[in-house]
Amino acid sequence: MSSAKQSSNESTFVKSKFYKEIEQQKRIIESQFVLSLYKNTNYYFDYDIKVNEFSSPIWRFYYQMLKEMVEERKLRKMDVVTVSAYVQSKNDKLQQLFKKCGGYETIDKGMKIVEAENVDGYYSELQRYKTVLRLV
Repeated sequence: MSSAKQSSNESTFVKSKFYKEIEQQKRIIESQFVLSLYKNTNYYFDYDIKVNEFSSPIWRFYYQMLKEMVEERKLRKMDVVTVSAYVQSKNDKLQQLFKKCGGYETIDKGMKIVEAENVDGYYSELQRYKTVLRLV
């Protein structure tokens, strides 16, 4: 193998590894951001973010659910009764996906860990990671 080709392969590997690491960090921030919004839905309308901006399918799913509950159903408190009633009103496919993603337990555990007041910082980090991923 030529030296130039080997160097190119190594560079691609490093970029790929770096990209994956950044994407993983972004997924963590996505979880913190989404869970902060579940914890305090008053922050929901403060941030302009689209469902397709999420890298993680799980957090994209939970954000889409939150979006529907807050925007369409005008719900403001995300507790087990509210979320369960919403999920039960949906089709079997969504209900199965909800269970596969950890169900309400994922939301509940996450809301206990995150500080909703840090949502602005989570949002800023999310935007930063999104920009870095575009540049890599």
